[in-house]
Amino acid sequence: ERWLNANVPYYVNFSRVAIHWLAGDHDQWYAFTIDPEWKEENSLNKDTYELRERCLAHIREKLGDRPDLLSKCVPTYPPLSKRFVLDNGWYDALKRDNVRLETDAIDHIEADGIVTANGTKIEVDAIIFATGYLPNAFLQPMDIRGRQGITPAEIWKKDGARAYWGVTVPGLPNFFMIYGPGTNGKISGPVPWGEMQTRYALNCFKALIEKDKRFLTVRRDAYDAFNARLDDELTRTIWMDPRQRSYYQNEFGRSATNSPWKVSQLWNAWRAPDLGDYELG
Repeated sequence: ERWLNANVPYYVNFSRVAIHWLAGDHDQWYAFTIDPEWKEENSLNKDTYELRERCLAHIREKLGDRPDLLSKCVPTYPPLSKRFVLDNGWYDALKRDNVRLETDAIDHIEADGIVTANGTKIEVDAIIFATGYLPNAFLQPMDIRGRQGITPAEIWKKDGARAYWGVTVPGLPNFFMIYGPGTNGKISGPVPWGEMQTRYALNCFKALIEKDKRFLTVRRDAYDAFNARLDDELTRTIWMDPRQRSYYQNEFGRSATNSPWKVSQLWNAWRAPDLGDYELG
């Protein structure tokens, strides 16, 4: 593979196309879309039902002899409605004599232990506090100010971070985000999205140069119309499934991170800016 990349012209391009084709619009995007006619429990469509059955088969293979663990480890939400994790020996570890799985909510932490919501205290020597990152805190901790000193936090105070096609925000001229709010589509990933958004920003600057203008900012009406469409489309996606809580939904109950778009829709949107949705000056 390394030799081909180094010696065969455009082989790396072919490899990337092949990788994205395997997870492209022609196949897997349907799994993230709610089928209103689908009635099977804890799934949203045929794809998530089949995926759930495969996952359950693995969990039962690992924990079938431990019904106490099995009941705690089978989710009640559809697969893909949260980020997937792969079993790297976790189920086997749960069965060790020195391991106990507690699934009750944590009420508070004391000096020598954890107190659960039902009042049980679990004494501990150390706590590994692994909550990850803050995916809905876009642009933090940067202090960015646009026209009249407006900040993204002020623009987003109503219901969290938003952007026009994940890239621009009204009131912030010549400001572009890579992997901004609503960038995550149903398929593909941050690397190609970032490349497409970079091309979008460069084409905006190209337009400024060609038109001899100094700034460009998305119009508020275009921004609002786009986000109304975004919210409507998101209601039919797995990100908004009410049976799960994850970073897919922010504190306002909407998704600031994900979008309902296919790769082809994002590619077409980011290929060139629609200057009619922008103010130039």
